[in-house]
Amino acid sequence: MKTMTEETAFLLMKEQGWHPMPCDTPVPVYDVPASCGLPLPLGNETNDFKMVPKGILASMDTFFVRAKGDSMIGANIIDGDLVLVDKTAPVYDSDIVVVLIDGECVLKCYCTDDEGQTWLAPRNDAYDAIPVREGQDLFIFGVVTDVWRKSPRVSHRECIDVVNRTKRRARKPKEVCLSEVEAMVRAMAGSIKTGRLWYAVFRPLVDLKFYAWNAYGEFVGMVRSVVPDHEHLPSEDGLQRMATGSFTKSVGEWKESNAPVKNKRFATYKSTAKQVFRVLGVEM
Repeated sequence: MKTMTEETAFLLMKEQGWHPMPCDTPVPVYDVPASCGLPLPLGNETNDFKMVPKGILASMDTFFVRAKGDSMIGANIIDGDLVLVDKTAPVYDSDIVVVLIDGECVLKCYCTDDEGQTWLAPRNDAYDAIPVREGQDLFIFGVVTDVWRKSPRVSHRECIDVVNRTKRRARKPKEVCLSEVEAMVRAMAGSIKTGRLWYAVFRPLVDLKFYAWNAYGEFVGMVRSVVPDHEHLPSEDGLQRMATGSFTKSVGEWKESNAPVKNKRFATYKSTAKQVFRVLGVEM
């Protein structure tokens, strides 16, 4: 795998219309929850610093504090987010502020109503606004200027599923001939206990491009000619009824959550389809 310098990466991003900024400025992080209050005033100590691009800072007198709760979800601030607070910014109506009120620190919208009453308003209809009364002990730490969320991640298994699906689509399927398919049908017949289970034989042949996705009649005719005395022969209607949900996709994409059969029956269909590939000598 080739590597590149940060400078080269930045230049390439700029060429493609991106506007990257280096994280070159330390901002203190007060890792105590701001109820969205802080159980205590912020104080003068911090346990950590986060490097941020200088260009996003309106002033150098800023800090991060962690949001807690769900009262600001309407402003796209959720539990665990880091909010960037500017201590020098002027406060205007509708600004989101970190406020110390009566010894409790909260994260709310600052606003004044038509009657001149000041409120600290949440952005969640499940909570009421907090009125600021005359003579009440109030201190505004600063105005929220940005919200930082923990980088989203998906499971490794989900990533590998996408990679494997891409590989399958790019791989040229092995060409199988009629004699090989007929031999496979004879080999599989003993494990087929219901007429509809033949769908688990038909779908792999679709994946291998031996049949079109809707060539049920052609497949049924072939099976009936190869194993005419089989106790559970397929029917076009029976196969068509199975072509729903994830069963309309390639075998590698079958998911029980969206399949026409569940539990042990799903496992039987999946294992039967895999066995078809093995008998034909094809990698699934």
